[in-house]
Amino acid sequence: DKSSLRLWEKSRRIGASFTLSLEAVLNGMTADGKNTYYLSYNKDMTRQFIKDSAYWCSRLQVTAELYEEVIVTEERKDITVFRIKLASGKEIAALPSVEYALRSKQGDVILDEAAFVEDFEGIKKAALALLIWGGSFSILSTHNGDDNPFNLFIKKIKRGEEKDWSLHHTTFDKAVKEGLYKKICESQKIAWSEENEKGFVERVYSIYKDNADEELRCIPVRSGTRYFPRLLLDTCLDETIPIVRKAFDDNFLNERKHKKEREVLKFFKNEIWDTIGMIEGAAFFGFDFGRSGDLSVIWLLEKCGEELLTRIIIELRNWPFDEQYQLLTLILDNLKSLKGGKCDARGNGQMLAERLELDYPGIVEQVMISNAWYARMMPLLKSSLEEKNFTVPSDEYILSDFSVVQLIKGIPKIAERTNEGVRKTQRHGDAAVASALCLGAALEEGEGAAPYIAEAHPQDVNMFLGY
Repeated sequence: DKSSLRLWEKSRRIGASFTLSLEAVLNGMTADGKNTYYLSYNKDMTRQFIKDSAYWCSRLQVTAELYEEVIVTEERKDITVFRIKLASGKEIAALPSVEYALRSKQGDVILDEAAFVEDFEGIKKAALALLIWGGSFSILSTHNGDDNPFNLFIKKIKRGEEKDWSLHHTTFDKAVKEGLYKKICESQKIAWSEENEKGFVERVYSIYKDNADEELRCIPVRSGTRYFPRLLLDTCLDETIPIVRKAFDDNFLNERKHKKEREVLKFFKNEIWDTIGMIEGAAFFGFDFGRSGDLSVIWLLEKCGEELLTRIIIELRNWPFDEQYQLLTLILDNLKSLKGGKCDARGNGQMLAERLELDYPGIVEQVMISNAWYARMMPLLKSSLEEKNFTVPSDEYILSDFSVVQLIKGIPKIAERTNEGVRKTQRHGDAAVASALCLGAALEEGEGAAPYIAEAHPQDVNMFLGY
């Protein structure tokens, strides 16, 4: 599509930005070509667009020089620019999503994930001004609510109030039908089959399960339902947070006791021990229980001044009760300064929560999660994120858990499931609940008994090996 005004309503993870980076190189590789200016709300996205453009330069054998970061001082604040200079003299620059970043520019403009930028109208106005001297303006995004400026602009185009725009609409299913998974197989050098493609689609939908309409099917959610906007979460991301996942099959339950204990101990030593050993400050945890349906999630943070920094997240699927208890006690006993923790005590989780509360008096507390708890804790969690005092991992599975927290009759809570038939592989807000439990423990520091201190010794981890 060579239109000067293009809008792409799209699913996540279909390679849209990647294809536009190729177009940017093709449009700038000749002397009579054009500059391209890419804007998005996330610095990592702008950096990735330049990396993708550099990849296409290499594939097309286009000589280019990469400038990783250029700090440009503007009247309001410094902005970071990632830039490629092509041999033709043209440039591809990735800019933050602020309207003044486009001043004195000339060429093609790409606004990526437009539904998540803070000033959609301001950027649109600045980009359209560039077209007086030629060039093009391309807007692409997944949805972020039905009252978002991006979706409202689409409605204006469809009503004919905005002229000359070329509209595109690509769902995840459409992308797969047109060869997305085949291209993934080609790039990863694996064989394509219809069965493998079906499994791939099921895995992707399992990530976004409760938010698939908006993230994959291009259907914006009704206004006011999503409590944690994606933009808010993206401002609190920490890519260094380790996420440890372990699932057991159904046969594990019937293994001999000593074999199960060794397996849990091995998992702790190989995947968790080193990380928690580096936690020097006050440590807090939240535990959302699951057995054969939902996940169990352990969220662990360290308090550093006013900041609550997530240090590790552990996800357990299909773990028997005793083995969950064993792992939790290994973690708690080997933290240098454990100051508090809260455990989900609903349903089958009550037995485990009660046992931990008795083992760690004054430290671990059972929590009966209710509407009253949601009404108190979710606003506190949102406030901590808004104040940048709480970090979350850059992980689509966990971010999808936050997306299912909805404002229901005035209370931010996990929406009820709409499909019970897929519970074995489904997530349902588990990490969001664990994070709120963890935050609650940290915010209540000092309200209970004196902190429980455990000295961590490597030999403690080895004492049962070979048993």
